[in-house]
Amino acid sequence: MDITPWTVYWITRLDAIFNVAVLAAIVGLVTAAFLLVLATTTENERVYESFGETKEGKLRLAKKLRRYALPALAAGFLGAVAATLTPTTKEACAILAIPAIANSEDVQGLGADLVGLAREWLEELRPEGD
Repeated sequence: MDITPWTVYWITRLDAIFNVAVLAAIVGLVTAAFLLVLATTTENERVYESFGETKEGKLRLAKKLRRYALPALAAGFLGAVAATLTPTTKEACAILAIPAIANSEDVQGLGADLVGLAREWLEELRPEGD
């Protein structure tokens, strides 16, 4: 696999993409929670009396707030999924480097050379009488 400047650029941008996804998740989920709490409190009888509003008007408002909470909840969920699936810069470097190193013929041959060196060294350590 060739690593182009474009690949390096996107690897360096992964941390920023992760941060934007986390921010989207937080903003979406907090907005959805706020809208749902607001919708729940507008259905409360005491709220109608304090503002002098009709019950039907408050119920329509609560229904609209719930309808607006759904896209915010979806955006928060999608942001959380994107943050979970986006690798960090370090992880992306490892994803690219480890297979290249492990599949290198030089590295694979190095293992056999090291085993041979270890056997020679052990033979040198073995007492003469064996």
